Amino acid sequence: MLTLTHNAPRKRLSIASSNYLTSSSPRGLKASTGWATGHNKYYNPLKYTIMNYDKLMSYNPFELDSMTNHKQQRITFYEHPIYGDEEQIICVCHDLKLADYSGFYDTHDMTSETSDEYYPWFDTDGKLNIGDD
Repeated sequence: MLTLTHNAPRKRLSIASSNYLTSSSPRGLKASTGWATGHNKYYNPLKYTIMNYDKLMSYNPFELDSMTNHKQQRITFYEHPIYGDEEQIICVCHDLKLADYSGFYDTHDMTSETSDEYYPWFDTDGKLNIGDD
């Protein structure tokens, strides 16, 4: 019986390094992955680039829900166009042409009518914030 082994380390696909949806991609940087980090396998802690709004919309992602936050920004929630519900929900403000990962896998907390503790909003730098300003 012939057994083939391959000792090279496995590469995990990272959305920031694969340049699917980000404007710029940090090259040569590895993300921490696995259960020890507390994040899913696609999370890249080095990824703080602004997501490319036009490229995201060209993938025609599935719209989950929408809401208007306390800053009167209309936020629309989308599933990731490639990884679906295995990746964080993407928050998009069409008026500002901004998009970013929410850090949530469900829209319930972000759209709760009883509390605005987790309402998403974009600041003047294009960064997504969750909660009060």
